[in-house]
Amino acid sequence: MYRDRLFGKTRVQLTLWYTAAMGLILSACGFGAYEAIAHAHRVTLDREIESVAGTLHDSLELVLQKPGHLEPEVRRFLPDLCEVDRPCDDGIPPGHALGAIQQGRYYVRLLDRSHRVVAISGMQPTHLPLTAKSASWQLFTDINGTRYRQISIDLHTNTLQNWGYLHLGRSLQEFDNYIATVRWVLLLGLPVAWLGVGGASWGLAGLAMRPIYRSYNQIQQFTADAAHELRTPLAAIQATIESTLRLPHIGETEAQTTLQTLERQNRRLAKLVKDLLLLSRTERQTAPTQPQPCCLDDLLNDVEEAVSCLGVASES
Repeated sequence: MYRDRLFGKTRVQLTLWYTAAMGLILSACGFGAYEAIAHAHRVTLDREIESVAGTLHDSLELVLQKPGHLEPEVRRFLPDLCEVDRPCDDGIPPGHALGAIQQGRYYVRLLDRSHRVVAISGMQPTHLPLTAKSASWQLFTDINGTRYRQISIDLHTNTLQNWGYLHLGRSLQEFDNYIATVRWVLLLGLPVAWLGVGGASWGLAGLAMRPIYRSYNQIQQFTADAAHELRTPLAAIQATIESTLRLPHIGETEAQTTLQTLERQNRRLAKLVKDLLLLSRTERQTAPTQPQPCCLDDLLNDVEEAVSCLGVASES
């Protein structure tokens, strides 16, 4: 499109700058969206775990009577409960309120006051450490790399005696898989977005520079035309002066003819300069309201030349 290297280089620079700016903005927005999605899912999971743990905690505290001892009614809420010192059985079918534990995503640990595991229920990941005494959130990773989110809650009997601790955890594999998918979508989508922004930037830079390029071509054409118009009278003046200087003797007729030619070409030059100034002011659409500065030396030189010509004419 552009024959001038300056405009081509400028278009490339505009494209790169615009692509870099928009790319950074899109990257920041993508990172913000990723963090927002991850945070929303983390909050949802924590609320889900807290809700299930709270329901199980309230249900157990209604039937627990003796610290460190499990009552038979506990199996109503945890039918697959397996006591450490006793063989496990199938138990009673799970109730609706705690059916989420039987879906294979949760595990339950009941610990006595000495932090010894009394019973377990649900899925049982291996090599997970126990949490602190106080109620708190924990994040663990098993030997297979699967992460688990766990909450630890103090457990009491129905007479408000300290029974032990309830540990309830949930597998984060689904959450991690979903976040990994979102991350890959963003990582693959950002380069595509950068390419799209780059293509749009190239087109927009061309559209933005088109009026400038058109004006530049008009200025070039105007400069070429003005140079051509000025070259003709200057060449005529130069030729007249050279032909006159070649004469051995300059008579009054030759001198008058030479001066008339110079005067005619000078008027032509003056008219061209006047037209150029008029065109320049028209293009700028401004008229000089303030007096323009001038060089005093040039003005004095012009006056000296004019006076010297008058002095030579008076002497002759």
